[in-house]
Amino acid sequence: MTKFRGHYGLLLVILIITLMAQPFLGAGRGADAFLDLTFFAVFVAMMPEVWKDRRIRLVAFTLGAFAIIASTTGRTFGVNEVYPVGAGARASFFVLMIYVIFTDILRRPEVNMEAVYGACCVYVLLGVTWSAVFSLLEWLQPGSFHFTEFENAANFMSTTTAFKLEYFSLITMTSVGYGEILPVSPPARMSVALEAVT
Repeated sequence: MTKFRGHYGLLLVILIITLMAQPFLGAGRGADAFLDLTFFAVFVAMMPEVWKDRRIRLVAFTLGAFAIIASTTGRTFGVNEVYPVGAGARASFFVLMIYVIFTDILRRPEVNMEAVYGACCVYVLLGVTWSAVFSLLEWLQPGSFHFTEFENAANFMSTTTAFKLEYFSLITMTSVGYGEILPVSPPARMSVALEAVT
């Protein structure tokens, strides 16, 4: 049996649990609290790697704090105006984490299981990052995505919409493309194309 000895293994488990649990949570305060809690868990799981560099540590703490505060404030008090701050900070935090993990993997003298876990984390984080970008696009221009099999995204801040866009992002990355969610606006189409190229 493989043991998760390093923090990338822990991070991968957190990411998988988050993605697998979302469809069963539905919408509501419990689901929102779970997403906020798992973002905080990702934040904590990355601290051993982030702690090595003072500048990265400062940026990671700032982005993580903005994402957590904006998400909690927006969902708890219904303040839609803070949503772009939270989504932008969350996407920026994930981009920083991708950079940190990827550079750490490239600097390793040999490939071991921790490096493989890190590479898996980078892949999943890419999908999660793009979904945050898609959520931000939906906020900026409602109707950027058409949900053919689902109801349209009436509330861009809802857990259900976040799950749909994460699902869409991961389906896009794997080139499966079932077609039940379609990018409609030009920025959405270009973002989806950029994710596929990435």
